[in-house]
Amino acid sequence: MLRQRFAPVLFALPLAAAPFLQPGVTSADASSTAAGEVRPTSSLEPAPFAASEPSLLPEPPADAKLVIAGGSNLRSVVEQLGESTGVLFRADAETWSLLNGLPCGLDRPAEIDGKDAWRFLNDLLLSNQLYIGALRMNAPYLLEILPSRTQDRQRIARSFPLSLTPEQLETFSDYTALMVQVPFGVKYAEAPQLSNSMRGLTTDSNVSYVQASGFGTVLATGPLRTVDSIGDAVRSADESERARRELNAAQSKD
Repeated sequence: MLRQRFAPVLFALPLAAAPFLQPGVTSADASSTAAGEVRPTSSLEPAPFAASEPSLLPEPPADAKLVIAGGSNLRSVVEQLGESTGVLFRADAETWSLLNGLPCGLDRPAEIDGKDAWRFLNDLLLSNQLYIGALRMNAPYLLEILPSRTQDRQRIARSFPLSLTPEQLETFSDYTALMVQVPFGVKYAEAPQLSNSMRGLTTDSNVSYVQASGFGTVLATGPLRTVDSIGDAVRSADESERARRELNAAQSKD
């Protein structure tokens, strides 16, 4: 279960020289592309990085105070966080346009410590049905901002989730909008039946799904907050089935 620390509030921060991918810049272009330069690429294609053990995203400098002016849009937040951490972002032109039009929801400036920056950004993206695809979760970090468009559902669900174990969910808990895939083991309940009952928890059905992997595993895919809720429900259902079996066994002996 993820901890609830704060409601979404957003920020801006002093700009620092760091790489940033504008609309249409591919990961292959990153090393030779100046910040702000735009190159054409197809939308929603994952970057060709080899898989490796994921690590937490770098935070802004320890003494940074993130401040956002009232009326700022979501794109400015994404840009400023990328510039302060060195994390590269990309999105297609339609998504950047959407970010330009989404306000941060503040009518006055606000400040927050840099260590909370990623949770703020993730919560705001999630509240606007936007998600993060982890193209590379180690240096050089590369993320894609993903829209909730029905026509993109299969590509998002198949190409972008970061594979995590249930134990890693707490470690990555600040990244509530991050697309992940997690296998939850069950000992007592039947995974096919359980996965069907869990589908009602995927309110963001464009990018989330639950399926059985054999009879002992429920595989959940979607934004981390949704997947974490599914994991809680799977564990609760498995424990209920264990208790039911024990009760039936005890009654049969009487």
